[in-house]
Amino acid sequence: METKQERLQRLYESAYGIVKEVIGKDRVKEQARKIISVEIDKKAKTRNGQCRYRNGNCIIGISDYMFECSDVEIMTTLI
Repeated sequence: METKQERLQRLYESAYGIVKEVIGKDRVKEQARKIISVEIDKKAKTRNGQCRYRNGNCIIGISDYMFECSDVEIMTTLI
């Protein structure tokens, strides 16, 4: 059975692949260097996800309740 974190990582990699195809590898590579982690945000109640910046790096947080949604909805939030 896949954990929430494993599912999130799998969906992040899929979303990353889609963005790379649409925007281009070089542009995505330049921006993606700033993403240091993708996390489950257990405190979020009114948002699907957010990007938090610390010291020039990005942490993507996906709300815990999103895991009741389909993979497509989670990927849309990640994108």
